[in-house]
Amino acid sequence: MSDQQANTQPPAMWAVVELLGHNRIAGRVSEQVFAGAAFIRVDVPEIVVSEVDYDESPPVRRQRLIQAHTRSFGAGAIYAVNWCDEDVAREAARGIKHEPLKPYQSKEAVAALVDDARQLRLPGGVVPSDPDDDPEDLDGHGRSY
Repeated sequence: MSDQQANTQPPAMWAVVELLGHNRIAGRVSEQVFAGAAFIRVDVPEIVVSEVDYDESPPVRRQRLIQAHTRSFGAGAIYAVNWCDEDVAREAARGIKHEPLKPYQSKEAVAALVDDARQLRLPGGVVPSDPDDDPEDLDGHGRSY
């Protein structure tokens, strides 16, 4: 990168961004254009958080790493931008503990929806069928006895 290009890049701007729905995210903030629309881009830094595991007896304090990740938001999702320096944003990120999306989360969400649908009772006592159900246990209309 030439000196001229380095001088044309905007300085790093850090903030704690408040989102609708009482959510917050903290990190390096920039503008990003995607599909012709402007978004605010938040690059959340890698952080180490300290947490207490109360499932252990006695409770144990553990440290865990949250990987750096990026989120982009449309202007309509933003309630406030609190500009600050890098140290304040990093400390806020440690307190917020924003996690990146993990691939398995979407599979778990779909599986949970399927499980919820199987537990619903439809009018007339009909229960959504389960492929694991034994056909002999059903009366032919999805009802079991």
